Amino acid sequence: MVNYTWTNADGANSYWNTPGNWDTDDGTYPDDNGDRAIFNSTSTDDCNMNVTTTIGRLSLDSGYGGTITLNNGLTLDDAGAHGGSVELTDGTIDIQANGFWVDGDVALSGELDCSARTGNITMGGLNIAGGTFKAPSGETIMSGDVRSAASNIQHNDGTFKFDASAT
Repeated sequence: MVNYTWTNADGANSYWNTPGNWDTDDGTYPDDNGDRAIFNSTSTDDCNMNVTTTIGRLSLDSGYGGTITLNNGLTLDDAGAHGGSVELTDGTIDIQANGFWVDGDVALSGELDCSARTGNITMGGLNIAGGTFKAPSGETIMSGDVRSAASNIQHNDGTFKFDASAT
């Protein structure tokens, strides 16, 4: 289990797969189901997900006001130590292309924007506490519960499919 904190210290770019943009000295970046990618006040700079990757947990903590733009697929896999979940307390995840698969639950206080996506996204449950979920125009497939404190789900003419057998 490895925790990586976004620093964007490389200076050359804001790419996910640039090891210098993370707080490790070993020349790696989060790309394993045992990895947790953490975005917090260490750097509020935006991040460009320029590779398709699988990690165990994605955390956008209080103090991170930036945007993670997913131009490639991201899978949050529950086979690792982190349970395959997303904790979005602050900031924005903007899903532009390919896929977004979450084996675990999505806890949302920030913004999860899938509105540019025409395909499907898959997740466990969705718990919205003050944030906004902008659904894709395709299907949002969920295998868990949906909890929302207010009407902060924007359907974007897409459909919601609740499927206990979805992973």
